Amino acid sequence: MLDYAIVIDKFYKVVKQVYKIPHWLAFSIVYLIYFIDSYSELDPDFGWHVKSGEQILNHGIPSHDIFTYTASDFPWIGHEWLNDSIVYILNNFGGYFALSLVFAGLWTLSMKIATGRASGMLPIIASISTIPFSGVRTLTWTMLGVATLLWVLRDKSKKYLNYTPLLFLVWSNIHGSFVIGFIIILYYALFSKSKKLLFLLILSSIASLINPYGWKVYEEIFRTLTDTTLRSNITEWGFLRPNHIIILYPIVWLSGYIYFNNKGWRRFVSLPVLLFVLSLNSNRMFPIFVLVSLFDFFEFSKKFAHDLPKQINKIAKLIISVVGTIFLIVPICIYLNEIKNLKFDRESDYPSRIASYLNENPCHGNTFNHYDFGGYLIWKVPIQKVYIDGRMPSWSLNGLNYMQRYNDVLKNTDIRKNEFYKFNIKCAVLTKNGNLDSKIRKELLAEGWIMIVSDERAALLVSEQTTTIKF
Repeated sequence: MLDYAIVIDKFYKVVKQVYKIPHWLAFSIVYLIYFIDSYSELDPDFGWHVKSGEQILNHGIPSHDIFTYTASDFPWIGHEWLNDSIVYILNNFGGYFALSLVFAGLWTLSMKIATGRASGMLPIIASISTIPFSGVRTLTWTMLGVATLLWVLRDKSKKYLNYTPLLFLVWSNIHGSFVIGFIIILYYALFSKSKKLLFLLILSSIASLINPYGWKVYEEIFRTLTDTTLRSNITEWGFLRPNHIIILYPIVWLSGYIYFNNKGWRRFVSLPVLLFVLSLNSNRMFPIFVLVSLFDFFEFSKKFAHDLPKQINKIAKLIISVVGTIFLIVPICIYLNEIKNLKFDRESDYPSRIASYLNENPCHGNTFNHYDFGGYLIWKVPIQKVYIDGRMPSWSLNGLNYMQRYNDVLKNTDIRKNEFYKFNIKCAVLTKNGNLDSKIRKELLAEGWIMIVSDERAALLVSEQTTTIKF
């Protein structure tokens, strides 16, 4: 006869062992997760980062925009110049494969620094929840910078604390997200009442000025942070939209946080809570919240193990085993389902056929493009400038906001006609999935434009005035 007590006990022991898998195996899996995601996905901004790095290394840092015909007078502050240079070098050295290897390694390193001695399965679960945000993108440096800073601040020996300004010297040249580091230092300084941290914050601020743009790097950061239209224009800056990949992690973290944290009102102003609130307000803060909250998970597991009696009844073992299995199996199943749907054709969402066509048959005039295609066209069709790309959502000059003008072109026929005339636009690369792009496509066809290339993703339309030339 089956002894359920023995079955439950074995089930309990198996779950415990799974959660104690060796760190080397756990982080090998984490690296594989990040590598597959990096290699199979192409960020819309990747193209202009590569071309920016090429420009910087071959001709120096530009003082004005060089990629668009609409904003050539705009004083472009490329706060990501060091990242762009690294991306260009790696891409030249080993292509996108080399980039994926390195950036997957940086994401994995960030998780390793943040988890420390935490449970072996924890980094795997955490990495799955950050997949929508990972890849070959500048957010990688934000993760690495935050993880390194937290490691320095939490180190009980404090032997690396004095090197904090050096971290910001590098971070401020690689991405403007270094200001998040200032917020973290200020948080620790206020709650620990540390004058030394305040002094290091001042030194780090001074170190951040050692960059090609000096204090002007803050101009770009301020412009972005104060842009109230970003949330409505750019999905990643919008409110967090929980999906099947990311929803489980914050639920489990919040449950553990509420149960184990009894610090009164201070529990509501902890760093993970603050970042969780910020992530609800802005998608791109979610992976940073995950990184910071990993330390909480480690503390929860220690408290749980401490509070758990050495001998527990079979009902408790069953509950713990079932909950542990759910927390483990659900994200893994979700991830495997995501892998099943991967095409491993990272350019499938971009107008690759149109780019090839335009290289062989340049547009005799300027080209209007969908916002998401700007970076790709800068990379793939360098012989022609674009109308707009991912650098420009917060750009304004002489009262003109470039993103707003782009939206006006999509919505207002008269503005579109004036803009096309003003910039001698003879070609248009439009997405097939947007209602506004569909509206423009229909209008242009009615005005005599001809659809030259069309696929499931995009369409190239050309003014009939240029069709006498061989396309």
